[in-house]
Amino acid sequence: EALSVVKDMQQLAKKEKNLMFFSSITMVAISVIVACGILFWIIISITTPLARVVEFAKTVASGNLEVGLSGKFPGELANLKESITTMVENLKERIAEATRLSEQSKEEARKAKEAMQKAEEAMRKAEAARREGLKEAARKLEKVVEGLVSASEQLSAQAEQVANGALI
Repeated sequence: EALSVVKDMQQLAKKEKNLMFFSSITMVAISVIVACGILFWIIISITTPLARVVEFAKTVASGNLEVGLSGKFPGELANLKESITTMVENLKERIAEATRLSEQSKEEARKAKEAMQKAEEAMRKAEAARREGLKEAARKLEKVVEGLVSASEQLSAQAEQVANGALI
């Protein structure tokens, strides 16, 4: 009977040992599964926002500055989001300033061209007026010369008459 009790206790101890072994394996397996779940959650919580930042950067790089970046960003990714968003806003401001200056330059160039055309037209008119003035002066001078020639002829005729009258 004592032998039977010892055998029963050995079997019970063996069962307890097996139960503890399987319990330990089960606990390790559950711990590994939970750790993998936590690790997966950490990876997803980092890579998902990071993928949004990368997609945002690609969209901005392609020229679309009107795109927004939204969602939750943990830790340093929040700082990265703010920095990139600020950079895009600064780019928009610089582009707007460049556009404004370009339009202003175009307007100034148009005004300069218009002023140049007006100056060239004024020079043509001045040249034409100078030529017309010279023609007018030549006509007046011609009239004066004609008057002088006529007066000279009259004077010559009178002198001839005086000379003829003095000879008679």
